[in-house]
Amino acid sequence: MSDSKNVTCPHCGEKVFFKRASSGRWVGTVVGGGLGYWLASGLGIAGAILASPVAIAAGVVGLGIGAILGNRVGKKIDDRNAKCPKCGNSMVL
Repeated sequence: MSDSKNVTCPHCGEKVFFKRASSGRWVGTVVGGGLGYWLASGLGIAGAILASPVAIAAGVVGLGIGAILGNRVGKKIDDRNAKCPKCGNSMVL
């Protein structure tokens, strides 16, 4: 799934149509979610009184937070290659 966007270059005024790649977002979401789940479920087990229920709930919350943060990092990775084809300067999408 890729995202398309019309952008005007702030340097030369050229109107550019960008098709943003989505591979960084997918990888960031999966890795961030897995890492968040692993970290949060480890914290839940450290409680040791209600080990399994706390670990599952903490893992789900960690999965959500990690996936959101991973998606944002992946978006930044996908956007860093945006350059104007006319002047060659970097653009923010």
